[in-house]
Amino acid sequence: MKSYGCDLIQPDLSMLGEPINSDIATRCLAVLYDKIRELTPVPDGVIFELMPICLWGGVQPAIGLYTDTEATDVGDTLKLAHAIDRRLSDYINEIGVDALIELANTKTVTWAELRGDEVFTYEGHRWWDPTDIR
Repeated sequence: MKSYGCDLIQPDLSMLGEPINSDIATRCLAVLYDKIRELTPVPDGVIFELMPICLWGGVQPAIGLYTDTEATDVGDTLKLAHAIDRRLSDYINEIGVDALIELANTKTVTWAELRGDEVFTYEGHRWWDPTDIR
């Protein structure tokens, strides 16, 4: 994982219901992660990663977007993250939540595997102490 910041791609998964099951959300994000480069142009040097993130008072799965160097010429990654957010949310609306869940059921990644021992804050720095009680 990167030791410097990343932007987050967080398509709207609210249609999965509240509270969102972390395993289902993780698998849905894995499906969307696989679709990013197919659905939208991505500049060279942009890297995506499924990751646990501490945000809004809790730990949750997310897709991180960062570049392969700290000083990059790929443009504004925050704008790119928002554009990808919108495109993935549109994709979910196009295929429907049932189809997304069906695709997600083909993924084997679990929240426990993704979460592991490291959770990153929005700035991308290690936050979670694996000795803490979960």
